Amino acid sequence: MTARVLIVDDAITLTGFLKDLIEEDGYLVDTADSAGTARAALNAHPPDIVLLDAELPDGTGYALCQSMRGDPLSREIPVVMMSACSRAVDIEKGQALGADAHLAKPFTASELMAVVARLLTETPGLAGRANA
Repeated sequence: MTARVLIVDDAITLTGFLKDLIEEDGYLVDTADSAGTARAALNAHPPDIVLLDAELPDGTGYALCQSMRGDPLSREIPVVMMSACSRAVDIEKGQALGADAHLAKPFTASELMAVVARLLTETPGLAGRANA
């Protein structure tokens, strides 16, 4: 079974690049440009992992991550926070709200794919789906 990735970022160029990159590795990819569209995507096609921008036009990725952790349907989905802010306080904030990893923008394709593969392998019920 192929793993599904949800990319939540309002930067259309970055989202397109990430989508193409991740699909090249054989994953299914959905995108959302706001917290609202991300919530709809989480319900319509529950992903196996979420790549979540810290700042969204209708709220923060931190708030969405916290909301996911409070929802039985999404609490186990790994979340990778993506942020231009890589200060320790920002990373700690994401971890405190339930993020499983943090990628500082800009990051490399290999950094991203390594984090995705690691989290899919480490997540119960998803082992073996890292390489689709």
